[in-house]
Amino acid sequence: MTNELSSENTCARHRWALMAPVFLLLAGLFYLGWLADQADRQMRQDLLVRTRMIAETLQMDRVKSLRGTESDLQSRDYARLKEHLVALRFSNPKCRFVYLMARKPTAGGAVVFLADSEPPGSADESPPGQIFAEASEVVLGVFESGQPAVEGQVSDRWGRWISSMVPLNDPDTGALVAVLGGLDMLVFTA
Repeated sequence: MTNELSSENTCARHRWALMAPVFLLLAGLFYLGWLADQADRQMRQDLLVRTRMIAETLQMDRVKSLRGTESDLQSRDYARLKEHLVALRFSNPKCRFVYLMARKPTAGGAVVFLADSEPPGSADESPPGQIFAEASEVVLGVFESGQPAVEGQVSDRWGRWISSMVPLNDPDTGALVAVLGGLDMLVFTA
């Protein structure tokens, strides 16, 4: 009987000895997943804070003057905003695009670009009035709710991104004027 108890104790110890590394491995994987989730949340929060800071640098009178049409190309306000967006993009090295968008009732409520951070003539430039056909539910939700958002990873014709968006409201009326799509961070190219 003592031999049986000793044999059972030995088997139990062997089971624990085999299960302990598996348990530690699973606990380690769970912890790594938690760390990755925390890092992702912090990155998104930081991205949104930077986008809000950029929104504060925009002159609302200039944004309000944009029509979202080709005629903006002749506008001094458009040229100044474009220069400003280009400078903002280059001052944020992890960022690929910074842009302004609006919904155009004349285009069936489609989201169009007002101005972007690409140099004039660039293959990736979005001229005023270009329809943003890939506008996601999150982008549309920012226009509808007036609340900022971070989305991604999401793919469009320019690549795969994590993007932040901040509504720009008229300081006098509170009406939504445009959305700053700021600091698109490239995940990888499409």
